Amino acid sequence: MLSWKRVVSLSAMFSAVALLALAAPEAGRRGAGGSGLDPAVRSKAISVVAKCVAKDVGLAAEKTEKFVAAYSAEREAATKRMMEMMKSGDREKFATVSEENRKAMDGVLEANLTAEQAKKAKECDLEGLERSVGMLLAAKVDDAKIDQALPLLAKYHKTSAALRAKAQAENMSREDMMAKDKDLREAAAKDLAPIIGDEVAKKWQETRFFGFGGGARPGGGGKPAGGGKRAAPKAPAP
Repeated sequence: MLSWKRVVSLSAMFSAVALLALAAPEAGRRGAGGSGLDPAVRSKAISVVAKCVAKDVGLAAEKTEKFVAAYSAEREAATKRMMEMMKSGDREKFATVSEENRKAMDGVLEANLTAEQAKKAKECDLEGLERSVGMLLAAKVDDAKIDQALPLLAKYHKTSAALRAKAQAENMSREDMMAKDKDLREAAAKDLAPIIGDEVAKKWQETRFFGFGGGARPGGGGKPAGGGKRAAPKAPAP
């Protein structure tokens, strides 16, 4: 039976596949269950989340534009680093790149926010939030409804990230962790449905690995657990 640490490790790898899917729509449709987004949608999702972070932490209006630009640029760079790693097939490099991406995003947050604001931003799985927003954009949910849904999505990704941290700290069983996250997703989808529609909310709820992908913020959460050598997820052929 898989331990919860192994589940988190595998989830991080699926996050890398999702990251590649966001950058390569045709590859995403074939290799990641149809979750591929075109670059314009991906870029918009990143921008929406950056603005959401700025608003959530109370960043001054005159500083928001600079922060959004820095955040977006780092996410594009992180995507490029992860794609290059996946094409190499080197699993050990996956851990290195994940840590590099995490530190780079920490640097962006710490350079543009106060210590208190950066700490608050790091509480959310921002990469997971980007994928949630991207799914809504791909489903043609209009901008006004996405703005309404953002607080609910952010709440889910914060709570899910906290659950993962709690599972790690308390050695929670895989079954308990997954069951608790399922409950979180169901509750969030129920709240989202009146805003984005039952069909989109159901699709969002049933998408796996939201909240477990790559750590509590963009770029990934450290070295994958589990022994033995395994190949990194292969990049789907163009």
